[in-house]
Amino acid sequence: MAAAAEREANGLSLHTAPVSDLWWSSDPGSTPSIVLLHEGAGSSQVWRSVQPTLSTSGRRVVMYDRRGFGRSPHDDVWTPAHFDAAVRDLVELLTGLSTQPVDLLGHSDGGSVALMVAARHPRLVRSAIVVATHVFADAVTVAALRGLGQPSEWAERIRDGYALQHGPDWERVVGGWLSMWINGTLADWDVREELGRIECPVLVVHDRRDPLSPAQHAEAIAAAVSGSTVRWYDHGSHRPHLADIRRFVAEARAFWAGDVAE
Repeated sequence: MAAAAEREANGLSLHTAPVSDLWWSSDPGSTPSIVLLHEGAGSSQVWRSVQPTLSTSGRRVVMYDRRGFGRSPHDDVWTPAHFDAAVRDLVELLTGLSTQPVDLLGHSDGGSVALMVAARHPRLVRSAIVVATHVFADAVTVAALRGLGQPSEWAERIRDGYALQHGPDWERVVGGWLSMWINGTLADWDVREELGRIECPVLVVHDRRDPLSPAQHAEAIAAAVSGSTVRWYDHGSHRPHLADIRRFVAEARAFWAGDVAE
């Protein structure tokens, strides 16, 4: 009841039966739905500056918090099977929400999950847009994350932002995710061989100077997925979609209206 009341207070659509134990929300709109997948240590709240713009298209926009993050259960998921578990969760959510394929839009780790679902469950996915996404645990990314130091030492503004997203145990949540990446847990994680199984159109958005995701990830996706297109940004940011929201939204809409419709 509390979750339903929260969604109603925020003007979001209500649901008569649970489809997952994950926290999720959706605004009214037409199908196919757009499903937003958040970055690694974040939550659905990171989409708050993009979601309203996408909603003006009249499309239904669904957001959710992956397991371990935000308002979803803070289960311990920092194992080599982390991404596989995230795929299973999203498949459960998608099959409970709709019988129609959806357009996935994922950033960073969320983009990785989107690609894995598209490869393993093609009937559920109409298209995928992946932003600053990883397809294996490369040494540059691991070193950059290690260089961030411990969450307790981060700037107060950053700590407060994560506390707002995850609650009082934010440090355990963010620290667990960070340790998974830098302590060798994902050393053997590599989904490049799966990418060739993706049948739907894929738009790859990547910054040439991304400090947390080298360009080789975008290049690997483009080489493996026959129906892929790459849009390069040059802001030196791991969040190119936020660095230039107007351009990003325009390209996303053009992709859905053009490449996906064909």
